[in-house]
Amino acid sequence: MHTIINKIINLKEIGFNEFIRLVYKKLTPNQIQLLIYKFNYKMRCKPPLKSKNKKINEISVKLKEDGIFIIRNYLPKNFVNKVKKKVIDEFSKLEKTGKVKPGCKFYYDKNDPVSRIINLHNAIPETKDFFFDSYLEEIIKTTYSESLKKHQFMVDRRKGIAKSTATDCWHFDEPSSIFKLKTFLLLNDVTEKNGPFKYLPRTHKNGPWRSKKEAEQVAYAEDLDYGHYTPVHIKSLKRKFNFKEMVCTGKAGDLIIFNASGIHSSSILESGERFILATYYELSNN
Repeated sequence: MHTIINKIINLKEIGFNEFIRLVYKKLTPNQIQLLIYKFNYKMRCKPPLKSKNKKINEISVKLKEDGIFIIRNYLPKNFVNKVKKKVIDEFSKLEKTGKVKPGCKFYYDKNDPVSRIINLHNAIPETKDFFFDSYLEEIIKTTYSESLKKHQFMVDRRKGIAKSTATDCWHFDEPSSIFKLKTFLLLNDVTEKNGPFKYLPRTHKNGPWRSKKEAEQVAYAEDLDYGHYTPVHIKSLKRKFNFKEMVCTGKAGDLIIFNASGIHSSSILESGERFILATYYELSNN
């Protein structure tokens, strides 16, 4: 099915009769709905920016190919240490009062190991150096589309040994060709015991490993476990398509950029805590 969708999306002019023949001969109703969704999205997206920066273009090539790229030592230790200290203070206040500073939003549930403060720059102005980084924005827009807008501006904290949360299962956020990019800046060193982010490179592309689940996602939204995979399924995909799991360990100040259309997951803490700053890039609904 994915080859048919690619053929239709990538051709500006295929003729009405050819379109009807392809759609009704090859696709189910759910797949037709997915096709229309992708086509409408593509029409709203401007082309990528053209960067004159050689390094940005090199990163862009790897991002398009693998769906993920890590920049080591992106921001200095003194910056991340200062921000981390203030982040810990903000979470301490949240736990005591159930409130955050004006202009911020939060997610906090004592039974969930993951807590978040959104629009963090309103509480910790120093984080603007990351959230509004023009170099990072140029990477995203050079790789994908000039139309993408950033939001969230959040800190994500993981706390609680051996506790699980919803994102610990393998999943994708959006159908392939629908851009949802995320950037994670590590605020502390992350080993395999500190709940590292995991990713399957190249799974952001159209392929038989995702076609059925994409159609379910568009047709049923959140009524089903769309875009989610069991461990057995992931093991089968790794063997069949030679996907290699990438465990994103790193040092404080390292930056993970990834396409959330690829299959990914968080992981359970075995020791310590894990803090990241995160920004999301998507096509605005406006």
